[in-house]
Amino acid sequence: MKFPNLLLCYSAALLLCCSATLRAAGSPGAFLTWGAGARHLALGNAGASVADADSFSPYYNSAALGFIERKEIGTLYSILWEETSYSYLSYVHPMADRGALGFDVISLYSGGAVKTDENNRVLGDFANQQTAVGFGYGKTVSQKLSLGLRGRAHNNTLDTVSASGFAMDVGAAYRFNNLVDAGMSFANVVSMMTGDTSDTLPVVVKIGAGYKVFGDRLRLAVDYGSSGGGSSVTDSYALGIESRLNKYFALRLGKNREEMTGGFGLAFGAFNLDYAMAMHYLGLSHRVSFNFRFGRSMSELRELDRKAAAAAKLIEGTEPATGAPEDEQRIMAFQENFQSAMSMYKRGLFTIALDRFKNAGGIDPTDPDVPLFVERLNLITPIVPQNMSTDKVSELMRRGIVYFVEGHGQSSVKTLAYALSLEPDNFTMMRLLGRVEEKTGYRIDRSQPASGLTLVDKMQYESLIAFKKKDYAETIKLCEEVLLLEPDNALALKRMGSAFYALGEKDKAGKMWMRSNEISYDKKLDELIKKIK
Repeated sequence: MKFPNLLLCYSAALLLCCSATLRAAGSPGAFLTWGAGARHLALGNAGASVADADSFSPYYNSAALGFIERKEIGTLYSILWEETSYSYLSYVHPMADRGALGFDVISLYSGGAVKTDENNRVLGDFANQQTAVGFGYGKTVSQKLSLGLRGRAHNNTLDTVSASGFAMDVGAAYRFNNLVDAGMSFANVVSMMTGDTSDTLPVVVKIGAGYKVFGDRLRLAVDYGSSGGGSSVTDSYALGIESRLNKYFALRLGKNREEMTGGFGLAFGAFNLDYAMAMHYLGLSHRVSFNFRFGRSMSELRELDRKAAAAAKLIEGTEPATGAPEDEQRIMAFQENFQSAMSMYKRGLFTIALDRFKNAGGIDPTDPDVPLFVERLNLITPIVPQNMSTDKVSELMRRGIVYFVEGHGQSSVKTLAYALSLEPDNFTMMRLLGRVEEKTGYRIDRSQPASGLTLVDKMQYESLIAFKKKDYAETIKLCEEVLLLEPDNALALKRMGSAFYALGEKDKAGKMWMRSNEISYDKKLDELIKKIK
C-alpha cells in the first residue's frame, strides 16, 4: 500500500463524513480564522476595529491589547456540524503604561470519519485535530493609536499524518473619538510550515471600522479582508450591528460571505455571557462564550500612580536639602493655582480658571492634568467667558460645562441639550452644545418633546410606563438620566427606590427613598422606610 494513496483515502473520508472541514479544505490554516467570542461571531466576525476591547478582541487585531483596561479571561465553545467542535481560551493582562500581554489556545476537532484503504476496505475510525497556541503584545503609542503583534504555533494532525507551523500577525487600531474607531490587521506576515505538507499560510489583510449611534445604544461594524498567496486571492467581508437595550442585555445580527449570524449578550457586572447562532448552507451552528474581568482598571491605577507621584513631590519638598525651600514654594504655588482654578470653573468663572491653570502649567510643565483642563477651557471661554446667574437654564449650562471640563463628555452633552430644550432660541447654548458635541463625539437628538413637556417630564413619563410594565432595569436607567439633569428631583429618586425594592435590593431602595424624603417629605414613604430597616 502506497502512502500517498492511503493519505488520499483518509482525506476523502474526512471530507465526506465531516463536512465541517470544507471551509479548511481550500485554505491552509483556515481554522485560525474561524473567530473567537460569541459577541464577534454574532456580528458576522467583524472584529478588526476594537471598540470596547475584551479578551477576544486580540484574536482579530493584536492592537486591541493596547486598549485593554482590566485583566480578563475568556472562553468559547462551538457545536458545529457532524462530530465537530471548536473551542477557544484566552487571557489578557494589561500592565498600565507598559502595554498588555495576551495568551490564547485554539482547538478544532473532527472525529468519527471512517478510514478505508485503496480498495475501500474499512480499517476503523480516525480524527482530525488542529491546535494553535498564541502569544501577543500591544501598546498605545498615543491616546488614540495602538499597535500590536501576535505570534502563534499551530499543529494539524490527520490520523497519523502531522504538520506544524509558526506565524506572526501585526495590527494597528485608532480611536477617532468615543463614537468612531478603525483597525487594520495583517495575519501571517511571517510564517513557516514543517512536516507532511507543502502548504504555505496565506497573508490575510483586514481593515475594519465601527460607528456608534445614539450614544452606546447602537453600534455598526464592518470588515473587509483579502487573503491569498501567489496568483490566488480571496476577498471577504463582514457586517454586524449590535443594539444594547440596557446595560444588561444586547442583541446582535451579522453577515459574511459564508453565513448569516445572530445572537445576544448578557452582562452581570464583571461577567459576560454571549450566544451566537450561524446559518450556514451546511446547517446551524451554535457558539457560547463567557468572559470575566477582574482586578483594578488601568485608569484607576494610573490615577493612583499620579496621586502617589504628587505625594512623593510633597515628601521630597519637606526633606531638608539644598534648595528645598524653593522646591516647597514651587509646589505650594502650583497647588494654590490648581485648586483655585478648580474652584473658579465650578463657580462659573471660566476665564479666570483658564488663567490659573496656565499659571499652574508654567510652574510644573510635567503635570499630566493641566494641559487637559487648558484645552477644554480654551474651547469654552470664547463662547461663555463666565456664567454666575442663578436661573435654572444658567445652572444647567454651568453644570454641563463642569462635566465637559472634568472629562465627562456624555453627561455634558445631555445636560446642555436639556438646557437648550428649555430655551430653544438660546444661540449661545446652541453654539456651546455644537462645540462640545464636536469635541467629544457624542451626539444627541435635539427634537422637541410633546407640547407642554420638558425633556425631564418626558423621561419621567417613560419611567412610569416602564415601572408599570415591570421593566425595572429600564426604570432605573431613565431615573438616572433624570437625576443627571436634575440631581434633586424627588420623584425620580422615589421611583428609582421603588424599582430597586421590586428587584429585592432593599438597601439601595432605602437610600433612594431617604434622599427623596430629604428633598420632599412624604409620610407614607417615611413609614415604608422604617419597615424595611
